[in-house]
Amino acid sequence: MDSLPHVIELVVLGFLFCLAALISFRLLTGEINTRGVLRTKSPSGDHEISPARVQLLLFTLAAAGTYLSEVLASLGSGRLPEVPESLLAVLGGSNVFYLGTKAYAFFVQKHLQAIGGPRR
Repeated sequence: MDSLPHVIELVVLGFLFCLAALISFRLLTGEINTRGVLRTKSPSGDHEISPARVQLLLFTLAAAGTYLSEVLASLGSGRLPEVPESLLAVLGGSNVFYLGTKAYAFFVQKHLQAIGGPRR
């Protein structure tokens, strides 16, 4: 019955490959809309590039690449490598920064506008 785990592994890998191919195809043909994904959406109509979104994307891609390189280095072991705590800290900090900017925009700027304070 050694062939059953191998068959399951091939099915899962095939599914993941097909999923990646489908997403890539839809991104390339424009069926998945990525226009404006790195831009702010402000009520004033300004659509400038959001530094918080850019850093979140860059840190996420860097973390994924780092972990993927560790996975490729441990291919023969039959186990996934442990996720380094430093990688989790970097991803956590990046997400906290992004959510902090969203919270500031939602709560603080809204409150300042309500009392007639400075607008951004």
